[in-house]
Amino acid sequence: MTWLEPIDRREAQRFAQSVRDQANDAREDVAEQVASLSRHLRDVVEPRLKEARELVRHEAPIIADAAMQQASRMARRAKSDPVPVVVGAIGVALLASLILGRRRT
Repeated sequence: MTWLEPIDRREAQRFAQSVRDQANDAREDVAEQVASLSRHLRDVVEPRLKEARELVRHEAPIIADAAMQQASRMARRAKSDPVPVVVGAIGVALLASLILGRRRT
């Protein structure tokens, strides 16, 4: 062992410690930036979510009523003439069997 080897080893240890310290500082900086960004996004998104929730709360009954009216109209039409419903059901069943019945080769 020459007298230079301990000097090189100490220099390598100092360099490794410096790199480790810089990596820890960078990690802390990135963590702070990510936390800041997430707080900012939350502040931007939260009011929009509240607006969307209020819109859905207001519009959902209207949409449900329209769907019920449409379903009752279709039920009356199917009751008066069931042939299109039966043909449609058979068509959907045949299409489903074609799509689901295909074997991959």
